[in-house]
Amino acid sequence: MVDILERPTTEFRSVSASQAKATLEIDHDIAQYLKSQFPEGWQAHANDLLRFFMETSQAKEREFENVFAQPEPDETAAPAPIPV
Repeated sequence: MVDILERPTTEFRSVSASQAKATLEIDHDIAQYLKSQFPEGWQAHANDLLRFFMETSQAKEREFENVFAQPEPDETAAPAPIPV
């Protein structure tokens, strides 16, 4: 399994071939930060950050689904004998 936290940023852009146009209101300081860090392509980096958040959230959801998918112990069953 690939740890998405260690995946290089360049792989994010190749994941989806299609894009949707969207108008997104973000805080001014966030926009300024992105523009100062990535003057060419700051919007693509914002998309990478959103994709990272989405994939991380999905991975955590799958992890918890597996935990809760375990069958509950049968409450009507007799308790296991204690060895003496």
